[in-house]
Formats: sequence, C-alpha cells, structure tokens
Amino acid sequence: MRNFSAIKEHASALHAAALGGHLEIVQLLVDKGADINASHGIVSGSALHAAAMEGHLDIISLLLEYGANIHAEKEEYGSALEAAAAYGHEWLVRELLERGVDVNERGGQYRTALQAAYHLSNSEQAQDMAKLLLDHGADVHVKGGMFGSPLNVAAANLRLPNSSIQQLLDLGVDINDCEVINGKTALQATLENFTDDTEPTKLIERLQFLFERGADANVGAELFGFALHSAVMANHESVRVPLYRNVGLEFLLDNYPDINVNAEGGKYGSALQAAAYAGQPESVKLLIQKGAKVNAQGGGYRNALNAATIWGFWDIVTILLDNGAEPDCYRSEKPDEEWLCRMVEKCGRGARERYKRVWEMKNPKLDVADRGL
Repeated sequence: MRNFSAIKEHASALHAAALGGHLEIVQLLVDKGADINASHGIVSGSALHAAAMEGHLDIISLLLEYGANIHAEKEEYGSALEAAAAYGHEWLVRELLERGVDVNERGGQYRTALQAAYHLSNSEQAQDMAKLLLDHGADVHVKGGMFGSPLNVAAANLRLPNSSIQQLLDLGVDINDCEVINGKTALQATLENFTDDTEPTKLIERLQFLFERGADANVGAELFGFALHSAVMANHESVRVPLYRNVGLEFLLDNYPDINVNAEGGKYGSALQAAAYAGQPESVKLLIQKGAKVNAQGGGYRNALNAATIWGFWDIVTILLDNGAEPDCYRSEKPDEEWLCRMVEKCGRGARERYKRVWEMKNPKLDVADRGL
C-alpha cells in the first residue's frame, strides 16, 4: 500500500483520490471541474496513471467516460498501459487493450509495457503478462528504457525461466544486439543486475544458457564497455558494496577462453579499473592473474591505480603497486589540476590528499608501512 500521507502533501486532490480508489470523491471532483488530464505531484502523471498504478478499473472507466486521454504519458511509467503492466494488473492491461490502447506505446522508464512485464518479480505473473502483450502484437524489437530492450529485461530477471528468453530469440531478437545510447547486451544486463542476495547458481545457469545461444562476451557497448566490466560493476553504481567473490567474473574468465581481459571502452576504460573503483581486491587479483595490464590508461579515473587511490581502497593500491602499477608521476611532471578538481567534486575533498600521497612516492615498490598508507 502506498504512503498516502506523502501523496496528500505532494499530489492534487484528484490524484490522491484516484490513487486511493475513492470513486465517489473522484466523481465529485470531476463534476466540480477538476482537470482530469493534469500531470501533478508524486504521481508525475495524470489521474488515469494514478488509477492504473493501483488497478482501480472503476475509476479508470469514469475518467475515460469524462474524456481522460488514454494515451497521455508520464515520466515514470509512460502510459497507463505501462503503469498497469509494471504493477502486475493483468486484467487491467487486458481491459485497456480491448479499449484500443496501442500495445507498443512508448515512454517511461521501461519504454514499453512488454519491458515492464518482464521486470515483474513474480515469475508466473511476468510470463502471463508478457504472453498477453505478445498475443496482442507487442514488438520485441523496441529499444530503449532502463534495460535497453525486452530481451535484456528478461535476461536480467533471474526469476524468469530460460524459456522466456528463448521465446524472444525465436521471434528474431539478436542475442548480441545493443544498438541504443548507453546500450548493453543481454549478457551485460544479466551480469549488472546480479546482487549478493541472488542465488549464484541462478546466475551461472543464465550465463550458460546465453553462451549456448551465442552470447559474445567480446561485444562492446557504451556504458560499461564489455561483459567483464559489467561483471565487476554488478549494482555498484547504486550501492558500491564490495563483493569478496565475483561469481560472474569467475564464470566469464573460466568459460570463455577467448575473452579479451584488456578490452578498452566504457565508463571505466578497463575491467581492472572497474574492479578497482568497485573495491573488489579479489577481482583485481583474478584479472591480473589472467593478464590484465596494470598500467592501462583510459576511462574516468585514467587507470586502475587512480581509481583505487581516489576511493581509498589501500589494499587494492598495494596489490596494483606490487604488480608493477606506476603512479601518474611516472608519466607527468605535475598533477592535472583540472582533472583532479573533477575527482574532488565527485569523490570528496579526501580524493586530492589520497592522490597526492601516491603521486609523491619516490619508489612504488616500498613497503606499505614506509609509504605511510
């Protein structure tokens, strides 16, 4: 149930009534001239979106009778259809489709109702919703949204059976497609959405299935670059909790002999830099064992040593130095102050002091105690 105290503070009376399922109040407000298509408050959409989110068909029918725009978009869920799908209201989705709503209406964080359906946490509910939408002509090739494509959402949702992914592949979806801005492949989507509380065997089974169907770990995308980068960045963009054992990374390195451990691209330049940024010493060790270049340049932090230093992961700094990583003072006469200011703005004032400590080292092979780390 929603926090209606927050809604009362931030939404209009009509939105609050529609969200709460108060038909008589909605009727009264509409009769008094309330704008039924106004976008407002916490709902960030119309009263129709509010009713769709909570599955209030009687209110939806009333609003439509009074001329509510069934195609109106909202920021979060795009359309009433997408909102209904995202909240698992299959009967409401069916009703909206029967009323003529375009099954492929686009907008919102999921881009389409089909992507919203595949993201449902209840596997059976997600499969039933997807089937309903596909039976009504949902386009499996629509790109965009927070996951990039229906295939990516389905692959990333480890609660779904592999048959859901196979269905999309049978409909002609390319398993390695990532042709969107900040795009990712299905393999990357799967790796990035793995969390510590997810059963590792589910991830391994999904990865194995994707590889058997032709997933290529060396296909690059824009955001994190390659599958190895995605493996070490699993959910770290939001929570940044170090993984002591990275199941996805281990699987890729053990089962894909042709994987390029030094592939360049994406936000962090290399998988090693991404692992250093994410604070994963075991991943850093594993990548180095597999041939990762400790002095590779590129990415937001310019190299792995900088990423570990700026965030204060001294155990990783030590690992990198012991394996031949060279501070920036080996390449430049003085620090790049413009870049360093950006790092301070992003990571806090301590970033400058930490960076300078490593910069000023005369010999990167000194013991940790001698370096004062």
